[in-house]
Amino acid sequence: VIKTYDYSQCSEETKQIFNDLKNSLERIQANVLQGGEVVKGLLKYSRPGQGGFERVSFKDVLDGAVEMVSYKIKLREIDLIRDIPSGLPHFNANIIQLQEVFFNLIDNAYDAIKERQAIFNEEGYKGRIEISAMSDKTSLHISVQDNGIGIEGDDKKKIFTPFFTTKATSRKGTGLGLYVIQKIIAAHNGQIRINSVYRSGTCFTVSLPIKSTLVVA
Repeated sequence: VIKTYDYSQCSEETKQIFNDLKNSLERIQANVLQGGEVVKGLLKYSRPGQGGFERVSFKDVLDGAVEMVSYKIKLREIDLIRDIPSGLPHFNANIIQLQEVFFNLIDNAYDAIKERQAIFNEEGYKGRIEISAMSDKTSLHISVQDNGIGIEGDDKKKIFTPFFTTKATSRKGTGLGLYVIQKIIAAHNGQIRINSVYRSGTCFTVSLPIKSTLVVA
C-alpha cells in the first residue's frame, strides 16, 4: 500500500514518515527472506553436500552481520572495534549462515555487557566488543571479544548444550543460539572455542578452513 500510495502532496514531515516506514518494511521483508535461507540451511545439517556454499570474504560476512544487528541493539552505546586486515583469503561458506553466526555472537556480547552494567553499576565502565581476524596457511581465525559479565566456571562446560542459557530470563534467550552456532560452524568444517572470565569478559574464536571442500563431479 505504501509503495502505491501517492503522498507527493503531503508535508515534508509526512513524506519522511512514509519513507522511513517504507525502508523499515523493506528491511523486514529482506530479513524474512534471509531467515528462510537460514532455516533451509539448518535443515540440511544431516545431509551431504555443499548447498549454498560459495567463495566469500569475511568482510562481507561481518558487514552483513553488523547491519542486521544494528536494527536490534544500540551499537552507539558501546565501542565496536573491527580489526580486520585487508588481504584476508576468501573461503568456502554459506554467507547467510555465517552472518547468522556473527549476528548472534555480537548480540550475545551486547547482552553480556548490559548484564554487567545492570548488576555491578561500575563507574566509568563502557561496553566494548572487538572483532578481529587473522589467517594462517590452512585456516581463518576470527575472534569476538567483549568486556561483559563473563561466564562462571561450571557454566562454560554447558555453553553449547541445547536449551542451556546463562541469560537472566528465558525472555532474553532460548538456549539454542550457541548450539545452532556450533552446528553451523561444524557444517563448515570449522571449530568454535570459548575463553571466559566472570566479571571480565568472554572471547569466542571461530576457525574456518580456507581451502574449498567442494566435491568436483
